[in-house]
Amino acid sequence: MSEYEYTEFRALDRTLSKAAQELLGEVSSRAMITARRFSVVYNFGGSLRADPMEMLAEHFDVYVFITNYGHRKFAVRLPSDRVDDAQLTRFLHEYALTVHHFPESVVLCWTWNGEDVEWSDGERWLDGLLGVRQEILNGDLRPLFLGWLCGYLYDRHIEEEEPDQATPPIAGLDALTPSQEALCELLNLSEQDLRAHVPDPALAEEEDLTEMGWDELAEAISTMSTTQQRDWLLRFAEDEGEDTRYPFLQWLKKRAVRQQPRLVTAADIDLDEPIYEEFVEQATMDANSEEEQLIGFAAMLEDEVPLPFDTWLLGSPVRVREINELDGSLVAVCVDEADREVTVPLSRLPLPTPPPAGASWIAAWVQWVSGR
Repeated sequence: MSEYEYTEFRALDRTLSKAAQELLGEVSSRAMITARRFSVVYNFGGSLRADPMEMLAEHFDVYVFITNYGHRKFAVRLPSDRVDDAQLTRFLHEYALTVHHFPESVVLCWTWNGEDVEWSDGERWLDGLLGVRQEILNGDLRPLFLGWLCGYLYDRHIEEEEPDQATPPIAGLDALTPSQEALCELLNLSEQDLRAHVPDPALAEEEDLTEMGWDELAEAISTMSTTQQRDWLLRFAEDEGEDTRYPFLQWLKKRAVRQQPRLVTAADIDLDEPIYEEFVEQATMDANSEEEQLIGFAAMLEDEVPLPFDTWLLGSPVRVREINELDGSLVAVCVDEADREVTVPLSRLPLPTPPPAGASWIAAWVQWVSGR
């Protein structure tokens, strides 16, 4: 079998000028280059004529490198003033999570090397990983911990004994985001790896939930929907409460910790006029009718908005799984915690703050449809 090497860069916060695209064309004559994306496949040798970390720092925001011989990389660019070096240092590992400093930015790179990973097409990876960058900017340390854990398991494999390393304390590993789950897959981390090597109280079955005070219980219950309250009451009635009490307290505890973020709609997102016009031009190019323009927007949203992502509806968390066409418009198909499906017009979909990757495209759709 010939070698397969897939490289992709994506710009999220900026677009590439024509001059920058021409400059990047000199890095690889095989690459597909747009205002936001650079991708290339090498099958029979060859490589980029530039350092990927430098390319990322200068032109892009995220990067992935996938091969069929067990080598994987994922990297993000962060503004230097948004990175706490002292906190970051706790998680670094020379083979699994490295940091690269540039004048105005910092690049974090996760790496996996191993022959026991199943090869898959490189193009599928980056969409699922896009959210990691924003999560780190929001102060979420779980992606950093996953890099540390990958390095810890590497050291244990090489040394054939438990490495002498203190586990950085981290919470929330029992409820990873979709992006973090994708990062686990890239780093070949299993649920067993998390449970076996993370002394996280959130993973312990014996966690004492009875310490929730009455005020905390009342506040958590007040955030429940009528349907959720009814469902739990029915469960208590059916088994006289003994088998339901612990699951109920556990569910409430997680709900109390996970407070609803401030929500916005796509109409609240400030979209610069040049970017809006560029988005509309890309979506409606060669369209001869409103129906074809709608199809064009749907196709661009499918490419640019990583799914699923999490938000809230009527005080309860939901996961947005699809964006579909319906009756001449676009809708978001969501599922709640009970796996019940809810369909919401995309123009009225509440978005968490900060908005998920690709939210600018949703904003462009809303602005375009309101003005057509």
